[in-house]
Amino acid sequence: FTGSLAAHGRGGGQIVQIDRFGSLTNTTAGQLYYLNSNRGWTLAQANNNSTGAKELLAIALGTGAGKPKDVGMLLEGFIRIDAEEVDGTAVIGAPVYMCDDTAGEFDFTAPAGSNEVVRIIGHCVDKNGDGDILLWFKPESDYIEVL
Repeated sequence: FTGSLAAHGRGGGQIVQIDRFGSLTNTTAGQLYYLNSNRGWTLAQANNNSTGAKELLAIALGTGAGKPKDVGMLLEGFIRIDAEEVDGTAVIGAPVYMCDDTAGEFDFTAPAGSNEVVRIIGHCVDKNGDGDILLWFKPESDYIEVL
């Protein structure tokens, strides 16, 4: 990966600054968040239907709190995701799901446990030798809940 995508958690596309959209939250670059009912960004997880199943999703582009000019949230676009944030084997062209095991992470295997949510959040468009992926982040608005 080159240019603006050379660092983990770096990306581009439709971005909002969290001081203008949602309340300030301590974020970690490259992790998946949802906008909660209190206007705060909270780590998304597919382990139940109230932590990102139907809510607005975004990926943090910066780390920290209280730095609204520096910390943006990617609503849609391309982003480099660190291998540490990815579960399963990366496959170019494959869908990427919200992770059911760890909040804020990404998974190449659809959740299958009882009451877990299956929501495609984008597709892998590239990967490197370190296991990092280039994600086309475009969350589906539909989801299913496993019974």
